Amino acid sequence: MLVISLFFACGNEKENKRDSLFFRGNVQLKDKNYSQAIRYYTEALAHDGEYAEAYNNRGIAYYKQGKYNQALEDYQTALSIKPDFTDALYNRSNTYQAMEMWEEALDDLREVEQVYNDSAYIHFAKGVSFTHLNEDDSALAAFNKAIELDPRNAEAYINRGVVKLYERDFTGAREDLEKAVSLDSREPNAYNALALLMMEKKNYEEALNHVNTALALSIRDPFYLNNRGFIHTQLGDYKKAEEDINLSLKLNARNPWAYRNRGVLYLFKEDYKQAEELLMKAAEMDPFLDEVYYYLGEVYYRQNRLEEACEYWKRSADFEEPSGMQAVEELCQFQEQ
Repeated sequence: MLVISLFFACGNEKENKRDSLFFRGNVQLKDKNYSQAIRYYTEALAHDGEYAEAYNNRGIAYYKQGKYNQALEDYQTALSIKPDFTDALYNRSNTYQAMEMWEEALDDLREVEQVYNDSAYIHFAKGVSFTHLNEDDSALAAFNKAIELDPRNAEAYINRGVVKLYERDFTGAREDLEKAVSLDSREPNAYNALALLMMEKKNYEEALNHVNTALALSIRDPFYLNNRGFIHTQLGDYKKAEEDINLSLKLNARNPWAYRNRGVLYLFKEDYKQAEELLMKAAEMDPFLDEVYYYLGEVYYRQNRLEEACEYWKRSADFEEPSGMQAVEELCQFQEQ
């Protein structure tokens, strides 16, 4: 959600001209004609370079076009003109999140929270940032507050369910995700998250059903395709797995999970060189990526390189991953003797 500034026309001829252009920009923004909106806001700013509301709304138009740096610049200008401009501060937090600048987003959201503490949107956004920063307890607290303020917020239930999944609270995760489906049966993220839950429980047939439902609702989503590719790998259908993961990477080449899952596919296909390269790339992109070190251990173990395998399994165990902990207990005790 972005906060659009409105206007109330009163003043001299110059201000009326400025406000007329601003109004036209708002009309275009509402109609999703973002380039036209930008043109009108820019003309309004030519009449008044201190028009904070025009900078804020032009920032929204840039944001909608995916031009995050330009959006950020406009929000910052609006705030330099009007430091207590809460709408611009909130919009800047959205831009920071889109740029994966989670700490900066949280800084803005904490300031906005001082004004809008009873806003479910603010607490939900904080939960998203905390999740990406791997601060699960803070994320849960934020999503709990969002749900308390808006009990029909399906997205909050989905995100809280995913955090519970990370913490291996499978019962709580399922309750939240099924609640989300009951609130919005056409929300694909709920079915994708249910697929992730079934993957954790190694129930791959049910996981496949859920992810297929997600893809029916959101065709060619790269994250859902990637997850289905992993499921196909686990079910032994390597051809379908490769098709899904390759398409996922074509649609989004910045997703470390896709490189991890492609590495797992090559591990299963016994192409250990490719598997190692892909898993190393995934770990470099995200050092906290789930089970990436466990699978690297598997790559080395299957090549009879037990010392290297145990090195990575121990890193997995350090993250309290059950697969890594089990491998260390069963296969790496010799190193401690």
